Amino acid sequence: YNKKIRKRIDFIIYHRLHKNKISFFNVDFILELVKLKLKIYIIGDKLNIKGVKNLGYIKNKQLKKLQTISKFTICSEENIYSLFILECISNHVRVLVDKKNNNKIKFLKNKFLFFDFSNLKNIKKMLKKL
Repeated sequence: YNKKIRKRIDFIIYHRLHKNKISFFNVDFILELVKLKLKIYIIGDKLNIKGVKNLGYIKNKQLKKLQTISKFTICSEENIYSLFILECISNHVRVLVDKKNNNKIKFLKNKFLFFDFSNLKNIKKMLKKL
């Protein structure tokens, strides 16, 4: 049984306030997504940006349900193969990763979409292509 699932959430993003993760989190990218009036859900620690929906820490069953109806996520540089990213891939969420990390991706390369996070002007055009 292969039912087509309607993707109602534009971005589902895992946010964690941790000394190892904070320098890798791209707040500017999220601010640009908010300007485009996209539906953005934040999982984990609260992100104080108007226009995103903070869900906090949720049960894995609820997370998988949200991933199933999400189009995209962004990948943090410090752990490209995090459990969250692997679950997103298994739930058919497209994973955006900074193109400068192309050499770090050894497995499942076709599941990642490379984007230049240093040039945020092209977000709208890039998302339309996908």
